[in-house]
Amino acid sequence: MLFQYGGRNVGVGRAVLGVPLGANGLALSDNAFYVANTDKAALIKIPIEADGTPGAAVVLSTSDPATCLPLKGADGITADADGSILVAGNAGNALVRVGPEGNETVLVKDGPLDGPASVALATLGSKKYALLTNFGLVTLLAMKTPRTDLLSYGPIE
Repeated sequence: MLFQYGGRNVGVGRAVLGVPLGANGLALSDNAFYVANTDKAALIKIPIEADGTPGAAVVLSTSDPATCLPLKGADGITADADGSILVAGNAGNALVRVGPEGNETVLVKDGPLDGPASVALATLGSKKYALLTNFGLVTLLAMKTPRTDLLSYGPIE
């Protein structure tokens, strides 16, 4: 599967589950847009040129090829004011921060997470929190009751 923006090829995905799950999450920040590629367990950065056209796509962060961690199942993403991107990794059951230079930090793993799918940031006073939704598909496929919750994680530094 080939992804295009402005008529330009910007990424490739593959169908692991029999359906295309390449580009999934999308965020805009600092004259670039970011795309979570679920199948590649990667975060792609595509700069926006001064004329509004896309620049060359760059893999900002990718996972260990053997385990796909920490971005396994990269799904929903959101941009933070510090230039980092928060990634909900549903198959890795984690919330991961990817810094502007591509360094990855797992903020939370497992616990109340059950395939986090979407993430947003909220501020309460001077503190920032990540709001997440659980997808719960892996739990459901295991014939168990999924936790399809709305979660709050934080405060985040």
